[in-house]
Amino acid sequence: MTWLIENDAFAVRIRRELDFCPGAFCDEVGFSYSYIFEHYKDFLLNKNPIFTTIAEVTNNPKILERISYSHGKIFARPNSPLKEFSGRILDVQNLTPAHFDYGFYHYNMNLPIVLSEYKAIEKEWRFVCVADRIVTGCEYKADGRKGVAVVGNSDAWQFAQNIADIKQEYDAAYIIDVCESESKLFLVEMNPFSGADLYCCDAEGIIEAIEAAKA
Repeated sequence: MTWLIENDAFAVRIRRELDFCPGAFCDEVGFSYSYIFEHYKDFLLNKNPIFTTIAEVTNNPKILERISYSHGKIFARPNSPLKEFSGRILDVQNLTPAHFDYGFYHYNMNLPIVLSEYKAIEKEWRFVCVADRIVTGCEYKADGRKGVAVVGNSDAWQFAQNIADIKQEYDAAYIIDVCESESKLFLVEMNPFSGADLYCCDAEGIIEAIEAAKA
């Protein structure tokens, strides 16, 4: 049985503690943003991020001077793919730990985070890769977590496949998120499969592909 799980930390526990096949695909190694930056920098939307911590940025706001930000806004996300808080756009003035969900989802002031220039995104897609092959994908709106339309063999699909062709030691199934910004395609992030929202991707096709890969 393939589990479609939407709690990243729970999926990690299933992977580590329970012995059944295929179980949960949630090996977080290799999906941190710092790892993706190291191996996929040329594809990424944000090529000049700052890797820091909540404590550092709130105690030393001058660190933000290293970011070329416009309109007083930056983008922030956790470095970990287990998403201690969701990626978000923040005003650079008067940042506090609460802006990074400290005291709500976690209590780690030393949580590694990524800060980068805010860039407008026109479209976003989620693709599911199984055994190094894109098997399904859909356009989605992150604001409201709503799937828009399943996509076929499009430019975005081929872009995601080009990324999948860069061989890494990943689980049989994982997620590749792609966006369009200023009419160009970019990699947003990659994530473990068990913990990702599938939006309106073809769930049956995913299960069939995973079962074939694990046969």
